[in-house]
Amino acid sequence: MSEMMEKIYKVLTNKQYVRYKPGEYFIGAVLKKIETAIDSQKPITLVIGFGYHKNPNACENLLPDIAEETALQRLANYAKTIEEIYPLGMKVKIVTSGRRSEIVNGMNPEHIQSYHFALQKMAEQNGWQIIKVISLGSLYNEFCEDFQSALEVAKKKVIPDWNDSFWIQQAEHAKRNIYQKGLNEDQIIQKTCQSACDYVVYHRAEVEANLLEKKFPGAIRASYNRHEESLVLWTTAKGAVTQPWQGKGEKDDSGRITIITQKRKRGG
Repeated sequence: MSEMMEKIYKVLTNKQYVRYKPGEYFIGAVLKKIETAIDSQKPITLVIGFGYHKNPNACENLLPDIAEETALQRLANYAKTIEEIYPLGMKVKIVTSGRRSEIVNGMNPEHIQSYHFALQKMAEQNGWQIIKVISLGSLYNEFCEDFQSALEVAKKKVIPDWNDSFWIQQAEHAKRNIYQKGLNEDQIIQKTCQSACDYVVYHRAEVEANLLEKKFPGAIRASYNRHEESLVLWTTAKGAVTQPWQGKGEKDDSGRITIITQKRKRGG
């Protein structure tokens, strides 16, 4: 391992920003991507998925607020730490998940578009030139043939087993993200199960179609959720794991951001 590659990897996995390193099987792939960037004299590229808009079960205003701004500021600071040891620095590509949530969760496309554009504007107004906000829907369109082919396969292969721990977890996640207002308990259960199944189908199709690698060849994956192949990042501060779009951001007396999720609104 070259000295520069080792330095970049050490900074890239700094516990100030990173909650979990990639699984052992994927560390070699991350190092290879760093090596390729160095050899090509190009910036490191980091890709991270983001929300579609504020969770409507927790927020009336669905646009990004201080929670998203703080998360983006941390990504900009994170990139700055790379630039301090590697002059070509790091570019951050944020991929908003609006198109998937429109299909899977039935979210309003106008609200999705407003959030996406507001997030872009937030990055621009703060001068975070290393951050670019891209929509997942644009990748669906750009690589339409490959994605639709993978989607057809995923629809046939994905068969939920609601007694399995994986599917129980998916249902719990879906229930937090579907809009529940006006639904009775049976409708919530039905919508939750359908949403969980559709999410897995679409996510697997995205992976099988290799959308992110096609759009950003050589990019290192990051996530706010735990995935073996990704750097798992803290969100608004070291130790913070709540995704900024899951609730309204509020600053306390110490300056720390609290995200008022639907659970916190209920006093949980």
